Amino acid sequence: MKTPVVRAASALLATVALVAAGMMAPASAAGSTARLTGVVSLDGRPVPFAKVQLFRLVYDETTEEREVSSRLKTDNTDRKGRYDFSGLSATSSSGTYAVLVTDRSSAGVKTYRTVVVKKGRTLTKNVRLAAAATVTGSVDTSDGRSPAGLTINLDSNRDDLLPGSWDKLKPVFDTVVRADGTFRLAGVPATGYDAVQLMDGRHAVQCYDLVSSSLGSCESIPFQQKKITLRPGETRVLPTVTKTTFAPPVTTVSGRVTDTSGRPLKGIEVSVLGDSVRETVLTRSSGRYSLRRSIPAGQYTVRYDDPRRVWASQYLGGDTDLTVRRQVVVTPGQPVAGLDTRLKSATRNRVSFRSGKGFIEVTFSLVRRVSGGRPSGSMTITSAGSSATARVKNGKVTVRLTGLPGSRHAVTAVYSGTPNTAGFTRGFSPK
Repeated sequence: MKTPVVRAASALLATVALVAAGMMAPASAAGSTARLTGVVSLDGRPVPFAKVQLFRLVYDETTEEREVSSRLKTDNTDRKGRYDFSGLSATSSSGTYAVLVTDRSSAGVKTYRTVVVKKGRTLTKNVRLAAAATVTGSVDTSDGRSPAGLTINLDSNRDDLLPGSWDKLKPVFDTVVRADGTFRLAGVPATGYDAVQLMDGRHAVQCYDLVSSSLGSCESIPFQQKKITLRPGETRVLPTVTKTTFAPPVTTVSGRVTDTSGRPLKGIEVSVLGDSVRETVLTRSSGRYSLRRSIPAGQYTVRYDDPRRVWASQYLGGDTDLTVRRQVVVTPGQPVAGLDTRLKSATRNRVSFRSGKGFIEVTFSLVRRVSGGRPSGSMTITSAGSSATARVKNGKVTVRLTGLPGSRHAVTAVYSGTPNTAGFTRGFSPK
């Protein structure tokens, strides 16, 4: 009569052993994750061997939008077009994903879908691909140089293209010309485009004139002669054209960014700015930066920004006064070195005020973002042509203006800053 008990105990021990060995998941673990599966199809038929990638969508408090994080998993569809992801986190902060499908045959357009999974559930998300189009052709160059590396781009000029981190999910719109001058741009959405561009970098762009079968300035070719409409499944062969404008030689712009004590600052965004030009690079751990780009000849300004907003933004030669900017002259191919700058700490500031008939009183509380310290300096407020200044002590200051007309006043506050803390100007209208 003891045999059933012995067998039950043996079965329990076996189960515990499997769990310990990782061959069987505890029920609580299985219930804490989710599964995502589905079928990829094109024109009602399954798409085998399609690449399916899974990205987590995370909330960015700075942009107040969901952003696409790094890729989590990759699967290939089977012969029936099926994909399967298991063991997915399903918490309120991590249960939202983007599923990206790429058809390796390029017959379908690269497509993504967003999904929200729930603990202990299997979500089925089928993905229907739209039929893609293909553009082919060949390119010559007017000076005999190799066309390898030139870029063919379909200019859609659409407002609904994906921004920022979502860019990795967008369909294909460009390809690189081969050494023999040929190109093949496959998997593109079948729709209308404003132009077909042939680019040698961003500053040497020409457009196809589809009437004269030549290249020309994108601004001078009439719109009707540039636009192109691609149909689903179509392969469009473009006329052979000759590239006549090329990117200027590469220019190296370099320098170093530190704080006011000379300590190097890493991750500062350095931007070279000019007419229709914005080239950006980040500083290294040494504080140094080196931007190598094809930049047209001309005068430029250099701006320094901290993405974390700990250090105050400024232009080269202008301290934190953003209206003062040193001009940098660029001659293509000639290096521009020694563009060093020292950044000051930004501040967090809180403001309160009292106002009444003929007066206003403004109180600021300032904290350095770098150290949390409370700076000194001075604060000047101006309203209705009158101004008053008071010293900032231990990060706090109160400034009072009297003899003002009426009881409501627009106010401008100007903080002087210190040798290590950036000043600022702030306007507000107390109610």
